[in-house]
Amino acid sequence: MGRNPLNLKAISQNELNYFAGYIDGEGCLSVCAGSVTIKVDSCYPKVCYRLFKCFGGRFRHIKRKANSGKQRNYFSWVAHGEKAFLVVTALFPFLREKKDQARLFLKAHNTRGIAEKDKIGVKLKELKRLIYL
Repeated sequence: MGRNPLNLKAISQNELNYFAGYIDGEGCLSVCAGSVTIKVDSCYPKVCYRLFKCFGGRFRHIKRKANSGKQRNYFSWVAHGEKAFLVVTALFPFLREKKDQARLFLKAHNTRGIAEKDKIGVKLKELKRLIYL
């Protein structure tokens, strides 16, 4: 089955760069149960909505319960599987902070077998444990 590439002609290189920077800072790349996922949560709706318009996936407004102790509502954009793979492939040249995570993410997507993918997912989680100086 051939890959259905994203229509990147509608997205400027400047915007791809911006999205990569946003994902470097606020994004989450994960592998769970053999599936790859990219997610951004933000109190600022425009970036999550623009990610949704450019790449598809799902855009949601998350309303916190009044008694949850958390006060701000937030917005979420998420893509899974092939769509997530295509997004990370498009943003890969522009990533800085999450470039190593993106490498593992792409490798996991192209690996056969849930167990093998999840082993890569464990390595991906290890990269997220930063030591701050």
